[in-house]
Amino acid sequence: MSNAPNDPFGNQNPGAGYQQPPAKKSNTWLWVLGILAALLLVGALACCGGGYFFASKFTEFAGMAIVEQLSDNPVIQDNVGDIESASINLQETAQYAQDNPGENRMIVDIVGSKSDAQLAIEQQGEDVASAELIMPDGTTYDVPLEGTGFDTDMGDIDAGDLEMGEDDFSIEVETDSP
Repeated sequence: MSNAPNDPFGNQNPGAGYQQPPAKKSNTWLWVLGILAALLLVGALACCGGGYFFASKFTEFAGMAIVEQLSDNPVIQDNVGDIESASINLQETAQYAQDNPGENRMIVDIVGSKSDAQLAIEQQGEDVASAELIMPDGTTYDVPLEGTGFDTDMGDIDAGDLEMGEDDFSIEVETDSP
């Protein structure tokens, strides 16, 4: 028997014969692994993004807490103006510590109404030893710390110096009763 070339019911591939299609494989493991990979990716993004967010907010909060005490300083007012934002520059602080071992200096980026600058604060323990304002062109100014609250020594306060008194405020409550 010969193959007719125009026979619509004939085998189009005469050498292959009639075979069953391969059995459909189960994709359960692929789905499980895909879902686990997606959850891992979302978790990593949330963790890294959250960590970055909280680190940036912490450096901004700490920078503003430091700079608020120096915001009325005449050197800062003359060169930077009113301080709009401040944050600790961890990268430059680490670079300074690497270049100058033994010195404890923190670099704070300041954005002001007149100019941007950096404030280099040298610490001795919890006390601030000195502060230096660094302008974008490289000019530096020493920032005097008198009257800023940085040099308060709590050892000079005796318990007898503090007076316990009555409260100086009162609260009046008005009622609309007939």
